[in-house]
Amino acid sequence: VVGISVKEHVNIDAVTGFLKGIVTNIKEKETDFTINQRQKLALEELRAVLCRVKEMAAVHSGHAEIIAEEIRRAVEIIGQLMGEITPDDILNKIFSEFCIGK
Repeated sequence: VVGISVKEHVNIDAVTGFLKGIVTNIKEKETDFTINQRQKLALEELRAVLCRVKEMAAVHSGHAEIIAEEIRRAVEIIGQLMGEITPDDILNKIFSEFCIGK
């Protein structure tokens, strides 16, 4: 557990470094494995999110809430990749984003 504060810029580098390490470790392993399209897209999105966090933290743009939300998104993506998100969670997310009516 690492305490972070986006507002005070505490441990942001540690968190982004840790998340980047996970992605880099997966990328650098010399094992044969395949990923499906969903996993590939999730990894690409994770990379984009981490790049945005790094850029925003570097300029101390004062958008602490946005950086915090991006970090939450990165954690969510990692959860999906690690299988911590259940199919019911995915279905709930899908149906929460659509207006289904008569």
